[in-house]
Amino acid sequence: MRLPQPFDYKMALQAPTVSFLDEELRRCDPRRDPLGMPASVAGGFAVTFDVAVERHRYAVRCFYRQGNHLQQRYAAVAKFVRDSRLPFLVEVDYLDAGIRVGTDVYPVVRMPWVDGARLDDWIDDHLDDPHALNRVRRNIADAVAGLRGHDAAHGDLQHGNILVRPDGAVRLVDYDGMYLPALRGYGAAEQGHRNYQHPERRTQFDATLDLFAAHVIDLSLAGLIHEPGLWRELNKNNGEGLLFSAGDFADPGSSPAFARLAAIPPLAEPARRLHRACEAGFDGIAAALAGEPVSGSARGRSSARPGGPQPLVLQATDRAGLLAHQGDEATVVGRVLRTKTIQRTGTITFLNFGDFRRGAFTVVAWERGHRDLVRAFGSPEDLDGKWVSVTGLLSIFEKGGVRTPQIELPNARAVRVLTGAQATALLASAATAPGAATGASARAASTAAGGPVAGLDDQLSQLYTSTGFTSRLGGATGATAATPPAAGPASPPPRQSTPPPRRPTPPPRQPSTGRTPPGRPFSPPPGPSSAPPHSGPPYSGPPYGGPSRPTGPPWPGRTPAPHQRPDDFDGIGLIAVAAALFLGPAGLMVSVYAMSRERLRHPVDRVAGVVAIPISILWMLYCCCVGFNNFAQGLLAGG
Repeated sequence: MRLPQPFDYKMALQAPTVSFLDEELRRCDPRRDPLGMPASVAGGFAVTFDVAVERHRYAVRCFYRQGNHLQQRYAAVAKFVRDSRLPFLVEVDYLDAGIRVGTDVYPVVRMPWVDGARLDDWIDDHLDDPHALNRVRRNIADAVAGLRGHDAAHGDLQHGNILVRPDGAVRLVDYDGMYLPALRGYGAAEQGHRNYQHPERRTQFDATLDLFAAHVIDLSLAGLIHEPGLWRELNKNNGEGLLFSAGDFADPGSSPAFARLAAIPPLAEPARRLHRACEAGFDGIAAALAGEPVSGSARGRSSARPGGPQPLVLQATDRAGLLAHQGDEATVVGRVLRTKTIQRTGTITFLNFGDFRRGAFTVVAWERGHRDLVRAFGSPEDLDGKWVSVTGLLSIFEKGGVRTPQIELPNARAVRVLTGAQATALLASAATAPGAATGASARAASTAAGGPVAGLDDQLSQLYTSTGFTSRLGGATGATAATPPAAGPASPPPRQSTPPPRRPTPPPRQPSTGRTPPGRPFSPPPGPSSAPPHSGPPYSGPPYGGPSRPTGPPWPGRTPAPHQRPDDFDGIGLIAVAAALFLGPAGLMVSVYAMSRERLRHPVDRVAGVVAIPISILWMLYCCCVGFNNFAQGLLAGG
């Protein structure tokens, strides 16, 4: 059974009395973002909503990826949380008939809402408080020891699953991958976050799952207590880690993080032990971290696996690919066309990578993200025209029937400023991944290589990348800011074998799926102006600020005939004024007809058509008054 995607759940929560089957949740009021949509946080398997029911707040988790025996797992987890009474765990209720999306019913998990900050966000705010850092460090170590004492493991210890309360207490959330003795027969449900896991973690499922990640977190916090500047120096994972990344674990000998921490005398031994654990096999983690001799063979370089799937790398102009990967973690590379900051219930900053009216990719920074951008880059407008990479979970915003792929920026660490060469190299490296040459990107690569073009999608792809088409669009789509410059001299664009059709139709949108298809390839473009524009019909009312109408010609749209150019002046507006003046009330019909005509585009015609309507209305009022006066005089004369 295909599960709904995060956007589908957002739309369902617009009417909780209809969508929820639980009597209590039916009365809930979802917290909304400044744009009026239900606020959510997406994870690897589920999207979480913050809902209020009278005086109670809940976190409602809706799943968009298939789980492994989800109901049985959460039944065991709920029992364990109740029986163990561990203070750092949160009660959980699995509702098999939880939410209705369309005509189908899907499960949800309901948990009490925890008021706390993610570990990485909390560190951002407490770098200058070593006592607070040490207190949280001890609390996390106590939580891991508490689970281990019950022969259990969280399974995915990382910054996003550790919430820090204002008093420094911690809460562990997201129990999808939890190990319990009662769940041993079901096997591992996930592999954990790559920037916290051993390179050889795959399907292991026992009480030792948290050892490696706990040591990574403990050593990172200890390093920040001694040298807070390490946060800016080593936290370069696009906001997806603390001081270490998967590459550090795969090759600790060349890791700057290991070198810097080993140079701090009190941390030299813990860093050395983690180094040995990385080089050992998975079964040797416990011995290496305890400082004991590691038995068995060491891990080979070839077995290195950056814990968990690598994030996708996609072009900001690949709208179809971005929409298809809704709910996936991805690194999106492109040039910021324009930034816009607006005031709603808070300050919101948008990084637009194209024409947002037509569904171009956009980064949304809410209040905290906006403050982070200001702190990291000064004015967000300084990012205009720069190449950047943004890492986060892809979501969708819809307005006027147009779906816009976007990333909600958790913090400024998720944004990296690149040069054009770095952007090209990053996209090219993603194209060389195994199985990457699929879908639209593969067809684009084939076309760039001079291969045959087959099918309507391919012809349209070739059309949209043609020089004539992009030059006609001009600045309306921001096409010149869409593709990184190729290294070396630019080659001429491919020639069209046939003239482009006069009525181009945008390529069909790819349906969103819950599965993660292979990465999409990238082929360096012939020149910086050959980027394909974004598909999708125009809509009115910009969700991200900016002008309400495109500055260039309409796209995609029909090409008017020579005698029906949009700016033709045919006098229909003046005819409406004349009819209103001399025909009285009958002129109103002419005015309405004139205003409804598509040809009424010339300024004179438009103004005349608008003026004709109040003239007609005044005539109608005058006629009514005259008629009423004559009627009254007739009554008086008859009396």
